[in-house]
Amino acid sequence: MQKEFISYEQALELKELGFDEPCLAWYNTKGVLLSDITICYDNSDFLYSLDDMDDGSQCIAPTFSQAFRWFREKYHLIGGIEYIGGEKPETTWWDIYVVSHFNIDSKKMTMKYQPYEQAELACLKKLIEIVKQPKKN
Repeated sequence: MQKEFISYEQALELKELGFDEPCLAWYNTKGVLLSDITICYDNSDFLYSLDDMDDGSQCIAPTFSQAFRWFREKYHLIGGIEYIGGEKPETTWWDIYVVSHFNIDSKKMTMKYQPYEQAELACLKKLIEIVKQPKKN
């Protein structure tokens, strides 16, 4: 289940960029993924937000799906992964791409990642890098 969540390092970077959406899990100051999901009366009782974090090095832990949706909605950036070949898991390769809703700074990276999870992480890192770039006037 842990592979559904972005890494501690990327969660801290998203926090720096302003990510603050309810999440099912969070990272403590040592980067350990934690959650105490329970069935409760109020659906929001088991979700975490930045307000729940006591320390600056604690952070909420979005899933990859949440992170990609956040970049799409907030920055109009679509990150994607494209199959480029291979018939077995150990011979399958993936490329990543980042496209703006407005076709600004559209980029396709031909980097060949394996396995799929490495492509997913590389795409997330590329989205973070693009948003952190200084704005051109």
